[in-house]
Amino acid sequence: VHSCQIGTGTLTEDGLDVTGFLRVQEGRFLSLERDVSTQSLVRSSFIAAMATCHSLTNIDGKLSGDPLDCKMFEATGWVLEEPTAEETALHDQIMPTVVHPPRPAASATPSCGDADMELQELMNSYEIGIVSQFPFSSALQRMSVVTSNLGQRRLVAFMKGAPETVAELCKKETVPEDFSPVLEKFTRQGLRVIALACRKLEAKITWHKVQTINRSVIEANMEFLGLIMMQNKLKPRSIPVIRELQSAHIRTVMVTGRRWWGRLLAGVGKLGRRSDLALRVNRIKGYG
Repeated sequence: VHSCQIGTGTLTEDGLDVTGFLRVQEGRFLSLERDVSTQSLVRSSFIAAMATCHSLTNIDGKLSGDPLDCKMFEATGWVLEEPTAEETALHDQIMPTVVHPPRPAASATPSCGDADMELQELMNSYEIGIVSQFPFSSALQRMSVVTSNLGQRRLVAFMKGAPETVAELCKKETVPEDFSPVLEKFTRQGLRVIALACRKLEAKITWHKVQTINRSVIEANMEFLGLIMMQNKLKPRSIPVIRELQSAHIRTVMVTGRRWWGRLLAGVGKLGRRSDLALRVNRIKGYG
């Protein structure tokens, strides 16, 4: 029997794209939204989580880091600014990386009334400093950051990660009752789903204490913010090539290590049944 084995990276484009998001309000999912950069969301905790919860850095003026982090941050339209060595030396302490919404050039700002000018100034002064970071761990399936908002005394922690993991670390009343079926609906569509959460830290957790604090102290009693859906799009040639293979009666299988399938395949491998380490391609969205 002839067989054509295909890895998921062969079928799909590199990287992921944000296709939608579900925010949570008072323990319930709101309607599905598409535009992350909507002005009304700029000061929301959801967007703040997307803009801060990452390990990105600027190299020669370009964002560098995990592709998923890059896509998520770029979707917000925000700007990332890192302190220079001179700034850090001047303040005699490590200065935080700062993120903020895009600021229009002064010449591009149209004439407007006092109220509009006041709102514009308020938006221009809105920025968030990333004070501390707990890197992503594949074992923990999450990462988190501690942030400081300009003009606010208490620090705020944001977390992102596997939905089930994040939900378990959130206060029960903030997680929607239909969390599981909603999550399943999107994963069945082949989407990568990331959950976000936040927590306003107690006043006793200061800038200095957070530098040495254990992440388990921060990553608890969080408030569930919602879900982000990301898609790994098929390459234009994937569908016609697979059709051609099947029309030639070539058995086509897909080998993948994503999500729970990866654990299943690893388990089968340990049992020595390596011929089962291939999943038959029965259907690809838009084909078959």
